[in-house]
Amino acid sequence: WAAGNGAVADYNSNYDGYANHRGVNAICAVNDQGERANYSEPGANLLLCGPSRGMVNSGHGISTTDRSGQTGLNITGIANYTDTNYSRTFTGTSAATPIVAGVVALIVQAKPDLGWRDVQQILAKTARKNDPTHPDWWLNGAGHWVNHDYGFGVVDANAAVTAALGWTNIGP
Repeated sequence: WAAGNGAVADYNSNYDGYANHRGVNAICAVNDQGERANYSEPGANLLLCGPSRGMVNSGHGISTTDRSGQTGLNITGIANYTDTNYSRTFTGTSAATPIVAGVVALIVQAKPDLGWRDVQQILAKTARKNDPTHPDWWLNGAGHWVNHDYGFGVVDANAAVTAALGWTNIGP
């Protein structure tokens, strides 16, 4: 679930009932330097972040297919691909979330009998601690680094799939 893009207006994903559901993975966004995107909402409910564009209309965005012509993201006036069937300006937690979902698909493909709690734990345990000088990192009671801007950190596909292959499912 995209945690939200309202940080510049002091929004907080803690106030989103959908992002707070225990079966939901609330996903934040980081820029290409691994720092919180200025719009990405903080919150205690964040599981981890995915890559996105740092600020809307600046820096590197996410490349994706696009709707044809002027109805898509690839519009005149923004530095983009010349082929308007593709865009490199996809941004927000809405861009970060499908990247994390793709990693979840890889995890489940590697070990199909995982439950949703197994997937959440694998993602949390294998997330990469980014922006290590950020002052909000703290060690939780389970011995994992966590941050209100990053959750457990940035998704790491290789580490997550590797962990899934040797994972023992948690009990009920």
